[in-house]
Amino acid sequence: MLPKDKIDRLNYLARKSKKLELSKSEKLEQSKLREEYLTKFRKSFKEQLDCIEFVDEKKKIWRWQQLLTIFFNYEVYDISILFNRKDF
Repeated sequence: MLPKDKIDRLNYLARKSKKLELSKSEKLEQSKLREEYLTKFRKSFKEQLDCIEFVDEKKKIWRWQQLLTIFFNYEVYDISILFNRKDF
């Protein structure tokens, strides 16, 4: 996660943008902070997903990537594709 001072700054800019127009430099700073936050969030979320295992009735262990392939017919060759989408 981001350090507290960066999160505080991001929150400050978000609050300020709701009341006033941000300057170009503030908009750029806000954009960079958001991207940094989302990058770290995605990485952390992926690491959490990678630790999840499902066990069926026969005690077989399944990873979440395998379940995507089986249940949704969605081949996952490079999982980073899912986490690099802008709408995630």
